[in-house]
Amino acid sequence: MISQEQFEKAKHFIFRHGRLLDRKRFGYYFENGSKDALMAVLACAPHDDDGLANGPELDIMCPQSSGTCMETALNYLVELDVRKGEMLDRAEQWILRTQSREGFLPHPADHLVKYPHAPHWKDPNMEGWINQRPFAIAGLLSQLERGSEEFYSRVAALFEKAQVPLSDEIGEYRFPGLHCYLRFSRGADRFANELAKLEAAAPAESDIARDVSMLQDDGGVSLGRHAHLPWWRPQMTLDLLVKLKKRQDFPHFSLGYVNPRSNRPGMSGCAESGCVADAKANVWLWRPARIFLTPSAMA
Repeated sequence: MISQEQFEKAKHFIFRHGRLLDRKRFGYYFENGSKDALMAVLACAPHDDDGLANGPELDIMCPQSSGTCMETALNYLVELDVRKGEMLDRAEQWILRTQSREGFLPHPADHLVKYPHAPHWKDPNMEGWINQRPFAIAGLLSQLERGSEEFYSRVAALFEKAQVPLSDEIGEYRFPGLHCYLRFSRGADRFANELAKLEAAAPAESDIARDVSMLQDDGGVSLGRHAHLPWWRPQMTLDLLVKLKKRQDFPHFSLGYVNPRSNRPGMSGCAESGCVADAKANVWLWRPARIFLTPSAMA
């Protein structure tokens, strides 16, 4: 269980080093902050073309819209259970307007390198990772009851072509997006065998004591082998606090991922603190927390 001192140090780290988005999200979960205040910050993300840009995804800071930033922003909307509003309307229209016939979404490769970005975006092997964005987005849009039949049909065709049969080597980065698609997306029920195979290979759920041990003396979490991406520390610290709150493992309280192997209800008893009450809707919401807060990622 996290101590009061650790919690206060984590709060100060988030407020000293995090974005306004992180501070408002902290306030929402721990200081009776409003959803509207958090949404007001997210409202700065849309580009003129209605897509999402400007840093909701910390590894891509360019002002051009991308499927990756769209996925991250939709994660926030699912987390907050925002199903109406101009931002979601515009985001949905961008997705439907820019999706290719093959099912892909735009990725501004030439633009992102002109702004702060993670070094892995220069890796030519990232193309496969980028091409998975439509799967996660389909799962998120379905949870928000958005999207068109044509959109979901294209994504299903892309999944069947690129992912069936499902590889035995999924990995921690690909797992959340594929699971989000197979578990929630409209039209994905035809891939029941792939969902069963994916969940059988789910990474082990992280231990509470190990999670708390990630907190460093300065209040932020250790990123382990991801230490070369220090800009993630404030958000990952907040994700850890919210994860602990939803586990009800300390008295204040990333969303994060609820492992399909776990019987923990995940969301029950959290409604008074702003958590969504539907455990199923929280199986996979917050991709970054899922990536970093696992034993394999911290090795």
